Amino acid sequence: MIAAGSVGAALATSVAGVAVGAAATNNLIKALADLGIPEERARVYIDRLIQSDYLVIVEGTDNDIQSAQAILDKHHIQYWDVYQHS
Repeated sequence: MIAAGSVGAALATSVAGVAVGAAATNNLIKALADLGIPEERARVYIDRLIQSDYLVIVEGTDNDIQSAQAILDKHHIQYWDVYQHS
């Protein structure tokens, strides 16, 4: 998992010190939901993490997000979206 800035710190704090398993999964889903990601979509992301995929969270200005979107599109990255931090 790659997360940067205050979002990364919040996410890391939410899951720090939790044993691997159902509790960690539930905590990570809750942490993602707290960041504005719908729970159903958070579950998809967690399933992808379990399959050894990556979760990248980008926090920034509208221009930063547009740049990230262009990079994701260019490299045919799937399963991404833009969410408003809650």
